[in-house]
Amino acid sequence: MKKYNIINYRLNKNVKPIDVLQEIECLMQKNNVSYLECFIKLAVSIVEFEHEGKLHSNRNKNTILTILKYYPELNDFFERKKYIDEDGLARETLTIKNFNEQSNLLCGKIEYPLIKAIAEKIPRPYAVNDLEIIFNGIRFDASTDQICKIRSSSNGFDSPVGNYISYGRSNYGSEKHSYIQFSADDDNVEFMRSIFFEFAKNIGGKYEGTEYHS
Repeated sequence: MKKYNIINYRLNKNVKPIDVLQEIECLMQKNNVSYLECFIKLAVSIVEFEHEGKLHSNRNKNTILTILKYYPELNDFFERKKYIDEDGLARETLTIKNFNEQSNLLCGKIEYPLIKAIAEKIPRPYAVNDLEIIFNGIRFDASTDQICKIRSSSNGFDSPVGNYISYGRSNYGSEKHSYIQFSADDDNVEFMRSIFFEFAKNIGGKYEGTEYHS
């Protein structure tokens, strides 16, 4: 069974999504690395509250609806989800995503230039609560036929495994977090580690350790 090394790096709060994408693009081009497919997830939480007798809500005016207005081709990837949170309160989220989070399978292609154009406007004017972009099926060698795509780890609870670069950003009120993972199998871990070191030289953050999964 293959072993995978997953490098975790927490980004500084002032790092913007476009900074991350441009650096990844540069490193891939420089190191002759490619990827099979690109996942994206954008999510906004619906918030409603009453103040001084007036209802305040983002239900009819929020970033997800704005993106769909300008890019109607993304309507096929739109999802409205209602759920009960851990405190027993009813919640609702609006999401645009092109992959299944449980199976890590692509649900439809969104062209990378469009993904980049949207990311360029986060956090303003596109104020999403959650952003996730995954470069799936990293190919380190053009002669390699078999590509290790992202999948659940063998125990189903740890970080997913595969050859991928995963970037995530969350923003809830004063809580802002941004992180990136570089994952590679044992055969390619040294190459992926060298790419990570180059990334960390140019994008500020803190190394938070390496996980080892199968």
